Amino acid sequence: MNITLLTNNKKSWFWEYNELFAEKLRISGHKVNVISENKELKEGGDICFFLACTQLVPEEHLKYHKFNLVIHHSALPKGKGSSPLVWQIIEGKNNIVFTLFEAQKNVDSGNIYIQKELELEGHELLNEIFYKRWLLEEEMILEFINNNNQIKSFSQKGEETIYPRRSVADDELPIDVTIEELFNRFRIVDNEKWPAFFKMHGYKYYLKIYKDKM
Repeated sequence: MNITLLTNNKKSWFWEYNELFAEKLRISGHKVNVISENKELKEGGDICFFLACTQLVPEEHLKYHKFNLVIHHSALPKGKGSSPLVWQIIEGKNNIVFTLFEAQKNVDSGNIYIQKELELEGHELLNEIFYKRWLLEEEMILEFINNNNQIKSFSQKGEETIYPRRSVADDELPIDVTIEELFNRFRIVDNEKWPAFFKMHGYKYYLKIYKDKM
């Protein structure tokens, strides 16, 4: 198959997996093109996977491939919007549904092909969460590539909910609660890009979290 992997965010964590996964697909006999910009999309492909994308793909580019697929980290139509995995971990969820669906003009609205559940244990920090996230995404992608002729899509049904876009302000921690109450918020912070912080005595203090190897 002629497969395109699009990650239109050059700073994304996903790049450490992207080329490795592309090579795995090539070894399996597929033609794979890894691109980082929407303008690099070309006509004539079979499947385009939009992976960790932060920019919308123009509607006219959705005609270039037979399938244009996105993995969203919620049980659509619940949890549309930005950073659903992060928001759900903050809410205390450790079993989170991932949805592979068809990209359309309207964001997060396309027909669903596959849904699988990410199972966390509640202790994982961001790098561990992202690794487990990718393992499940890879499983879903391979399932679709290998069985797309048999997989039937279905429309989204039920109540729609939308998560807001996160900002630096969302990493500010309250100072009047316990570490246990804050732990899920610590789990999803990036120590370098967006560390947790709190304000006290007119100053801003940053907190970083690491797991000891036991």
